[in-house]
Amino acid sequence: MKELKNLTKNIEIGSLIKYRERISTDPPKTGTFVDGWGLIGVVVAIERWSCRSKENDALKVICSDGCGIFVKMKDVILLA
Repeated sequence: MKELKNLTKNIEIGSLIKYRERISTDPPKTGTFVDGWGLIGVVVAIERWSCRSKENDALKVICSDGCGIFVKMKDVILLA
């Protein structure tokens, strides 16, 4: 897990990422910005998941299908 934390520190605006696949504990698809499991996209902003987050831990991403999603940084793979 330590290697993944170091890898996420390399994510910046313009990075190409892949969001993890949907797992059984995820909520049902809603058709909103919180969906997007398994999609590839480009990071357009680095933000906080909630106002209680102590550091930037979320990403706004424009995906290959043109949709925008908001994901936790820990749930992505850095592709480039």
